[in-house]
Amino acid sequence: MIDSLESRNSGIHARHNPGMEFRKDIEGLRAVAILAVIAAHAHLPFLDGGFIGVDIFFVLSGYLITGLLFREIETTGKLDFVAFYARRFKRLLPGLMLMLLVTMVAAAVVFSPAEQFSQIQTAQAAFLWLSNFYFIVANFGYFDAGTENNLFLHTWSLGVEEQFYLLWPCLVLLLMTGMAVRDGDKTKNLLSGFVVIFAVSLFASIALSSLSPLWGFYSMPSRGWQFALGAIIFLQIKKERSSAEANSSTPLNQLPNNIHAIAGWSGMALILGSVVLIDANMIYPGGLALAPSIGTALMLFAGSGSALPGISKMLTTRPMRAIGRISYSWYLWHWPVLVIGNVLLQNDTIVFQLMLVAISLLLAVIAFYTVEMPARNSRSLALRPKVTVIGAVVLMFAGVGLGNTWRINAEKWSAIPSQVTYQQIRSSLPAPYSMGCDQWFNNADVRVCSFGDAAAENTAVLFGDSVGVQWFTAFKNNFAGKGWRLLVLTKSACPMVDKPIFYARIGSEYVVCEVWRNASIKFLAGLKPQLIFMGSTATYAFSEDEWATGTESILGKLAATTGEIFIIRGTPRLPFDGPGCLARHDWQPEFLAGLSACTSRENLDPDLQVLAALQKAAASFPNVKVLDLNPLVCPDGICTAHDGSNMVFRDNQHISDRFVESVSQKVFRAIGTVQ
Repeated sequence: MIDSLESRNSGIHARHNPGMEFRKDIEGLRAVAILAVIAAHAHLPFLDGGFIGVDIFFVLSGYLITGLLFREIETTGKLDFVAFYARRFKRLLPGLMLMLLVTMVAAAVVFSPAEQFSQIQTAQAAFLWLSNFYFIVANFGYFDAGTENNLFLHTWSLGVEEQFYLLWPCLVLLLMTGMAVRDGDKTKNLLSGFVVIFAVSLFASIALSSLSPLWGFYSMPSRGWQFALGAIIFLQIKKERSSAEANSSTPLNQLPNNIHAIAGWSGMALILGSVVLIDANMIYPGGLALAPSIGTALMLFAGSGSALPGISKMLTTRPMRAIGRISYSWYLWHWPVLVIGNVLLQNDTIVFQLMLVAISLLLAVIAFYTVEMPARNSRSLALRPKVTVIGAVVLMFAGVGLGNTWRINAEKWSAIPSQVTYQQIRSSLPAPYSMGCDQWFNNADVRVCSFGDAAAENTAVLFGDSVGVQWFTAFKNNFAGKGWRLLVLTKSACPMVDKPIFYARIGSEYVVCEVWRNASIKFLAGLKPQLIFMGSTATYAFSEDEWATGTESILGKLAATTGEIFIIRGTPRLPFDGPGCLARHDWQPEFLAGLSACTSRENLDPDLQVLAALQKAAASFPNVKVLDLNPLVCPDGICTAHDGSNMVFRDNQHISDRFVESVSQKVFRAIGTVQ
């Protein structure tokens, strides 16, 4: 992510390698990329797609590294692999090591012992540039709930880049020397090879993004087409310049300025459009990643002319270049600062997020000038490439060893009785889960769990996702005896709304949910129960109209054959992990624990919109009512992780079974009140 800095030194070679002179606009383009990423991670309004900044970095790396390798092979006829890898380590490793070490110390203080284990594993993988594969193996999706607290999530892209650096020199050398025996045109060989890589990798990316989203998002092969695109742009610019100059026609850098201007503005439109229009509820990277990637390629072409068009000239301004220059360091530091700041203070206001961004920028500048630049400019390291490579490898494995020491201590700390209690609450699950009623996301089988007398005269049904079925124990205590039986039909992340839904965990539309829900509705319509309690979380990405019409569609299939239907309002979602917050407060030094309380005010705006939609749907049927149990969970609109007697939540959105047990009678009275 820092290769434009190396291209600064290549200006002296420009006459031998057209297109590799230092380009100020590339520094500015890197500023666009890092600002987009940080805007998305800080949750700034209307910039959810800013994570595409990483795609910009990938295309730039392909352009710059291919140019540097081409220049060396064309000039010397060979490639000094040791020197190449020494330069990569010298530029990348010092900053990464500093961030990892400082963040590890902070994590040991801020996070509870149990939370530290996933941080340890990710940090160790990051030391070896393998965190992208760790997230694949650990089934840790970039947009999944809980990822916002992983301090090293952002290192996945560094792993992809380092794996690219490992393989790309071999590929370039093979295409320029091995195949050149048959064809002396090295540029043609390279261009053909990169076109093939682009096509194969893009096809794999599109396929994997739907079939195996984690591999599609995190793996280097599925991102290789973006590096190849950068390489293709470099070669095409060089080829056109050489051809035009050889034929005494107009060189590429002297083409009419409007051509470069059109390319520049089109490229920036694609990039900014992606930032605004793409979000986590879309399949990514897949075909969508073409937009920011092609936009970056167009920007590279736009800046290749002798007279920079307006948009490219804007990128060369001193502020943009200054940001681009420290973009690698800022990328390293922004995410840990955002995570730790939000964990400690639980403040999601824009002003607070911008304050954290400013702190990360300050740390980035300090790290850049005190660690990164001295290492990059070290003459002793430059003269000893073998020592640099060996030393870098030793430091990487030393970091892994440090992680092992941290793990041993975390195991001791997590055995503290109070910490054990906080972890035990996570397994406070309703009984249907241990009975296999809730099948995995790829299974559409309808499995009904029955409680009480199977021959009972009356039947009550609990039908919903994990947030609806979390109330199971209260319903079992009231409807699994005295002439009643209780049936449970549940599927996690499957809303009680008859609309298609994108499921980020699988990276595609959740078709299995629709199949399961339709089969369950058919079963219930034939069962003709006396009561159905139907509920799901209010956080699904439906509009208010979709909530209303989708709920009404399901009710229309059930109301005529059911005595009464109660729609359970989705419980509020905490902006933090409940047991985790309590465990952290118990673990942290008093001055840190006192910065915030494990409470939050109920986020009413979106919840009230969903409630209004549910009430609108219920109003169409005389035997349907909305059951609002939220006052039991968040009295007076204040949600707390512990109510003085019980831990209320088992994570950030599900209430604990122990809490549900404690309010069973209140649930029964609430039902009577609604009736």
